[in-house]
Amino acid sequence: MAEAALHTETTFKIRHVHIECPICLSRFIDPKILDCLHNFCLKCLQELIDKQDPKTDIIICPMCKKETSIPDGGLSDLLSCFFLSSLIDDVINREGTKEDIINPPVLTCEGCDEGLEAVSRCVGCDANYCKTCLDQHSKLKAIRHHQIIDAVGSSNERPKAKDKTETPKCRKHTDQELCFYCDTCE
Repeated sequence: MAEAALHTETTFKIRHVHIECPICLSRFIDPKILDCLHNFCLKCLQELIDKQDPKTDIIICPMCKKETSIPDGGLSDLLSCFFLSSLIDDVINREGTKEDIINPPVLTCEGCDEGLEAVSRCVGCDANYCKTCLDQHSKLKAIRHHQIIDAVGSSNERPKAKDKTETPKCRKHTDQELCFYCDTCE
């Protein structure tokens, strides 16, 4: 549970701190690196230069006040931050498009090669299944006790973990707690 909270906190920090320009407070667009290693949008740097003395060939970092020489070709010749651009692309891809939220993509079965639409998701296997594969799944002794949920919207939703303080019981001897448990065989 703490790991999920840490993941959410980290994702939030990446989305709202590390990929936002400190000048415009929006996602970086064409991020450029100054000599002090602070990053800013090219457009924001251009607006900053326009407010300075036109004869100056340096830019003063709004964060740390260190000076960076403006290249002969202008601000566009400053080093681009490809790492930051890639991170922004990953965040955008992870968030998905508005179209994906309105019309979520159809989930396909992961148990067969038929390409059928998934109707359910097995939490234990972490996989989506069509009706046929789900029927087969429920017949296998080792995995038939897995929790099954609807596949609709389940690709991003996960059920909450069971309370770990409750000691699991033996399936054969339901009045006895498990002494040994093989994760592989279950």
